[in-house]
Parts: sequence; C-alpha cells; structure tokens
Amino acid sequence: MKYRNIITAIGYMVMGLLCIIFKEEIIKIGCTIFGIILIIEGVLLFYGNKIYGIIMIAIGIIMIIFGFAITKIVLYVVGALLIFYGISNIVLLFKQKAISIKLLLMPIGQILIGSCFVFYQALSIEWMFYIIGALLIIEGLIALLINLIIVK
Repeated sequence: MKYRNIITAIGYMVMGLLCIIFKEEIIKIGCTIFGIILIIEGVLLFYGNKIYGIIMIAIGIIMIIFGFAITKIVLYVVGALLIFYGISNIVLLFKQKAISIKLLLMPIGQILIGSCFVFYQALSIEWMFYIIGALLIIEGLIALLINLIIVK
C-alpha cells in the first residue's frame, strides 16, 4: 500500500512537470484523446441511434482536427461568462446595498480572470498550466512526505 502511494505521489510530480514544460502539447494530446473518445462513442451509438452516432463521430473528428481552435473558443466563452457573472454579482451587491471590499473581491476577481481569458489567451493558458503544474508538484511532494515520514 505504501509503495503504491509513493508511486502515485511521484506520478503527480511528473505530471506537474509535464504541465509546466509541455503546455501546448498537452492541449493537443488532450484534444486528440477527447476526439478519439467521441469517435468511439459515436461508433458504439451508431447502431442504436444513427443520427446521434454520426454527430458524435463528426464532433470527434472536428475535435482532432481543430482542437486548439476549439480550446480558444471555449476560453472566449468561459471568459465572457466570468465577466458577465462578475458584473451581475456587483450589480446585485449594489441593489442589496451590501457593498464591502470583502464581498467585492470575488466578482472583481471573476471579471479580471474573464478579461484575461478573452484578451490574453496565450498568457492565460500558460499561467493555467503553471498553476496546475505547481499544484500537482505540491500535491505529490505532500503525499510523498506523508508516506515516507508518517506512514510506517
């Protein structure tokens, strides 16, 4: 049990390093894997529901061919939603007359992150992978230390 946990911890750290080093490649690989899964799902569904199966196969092919463009579109949509959600939360706070710095921090953060997704996509993607990579490395180190020091 202990050795399996140590291997998992090392795996987290390796995945964290890969996220930091190979950002664009991970997006391409992820889109390709997702596309393949959709194609397989479409083939399996084709026998039960031909239209749904064909749609799934088509989406899978599009995901493989245009994965990076789809990622950019998703970032635009998520960014716009974050901006809208942040603005609507600020408006709601003003309507309720519950304005405080503490309550305004979250909506302002949403607007800032959404703006980064919309206007600075390359930088946003890069920083997301740095943050995810760092968190995976930290998680791996904590798990490794726990298993080496505490678990006997």
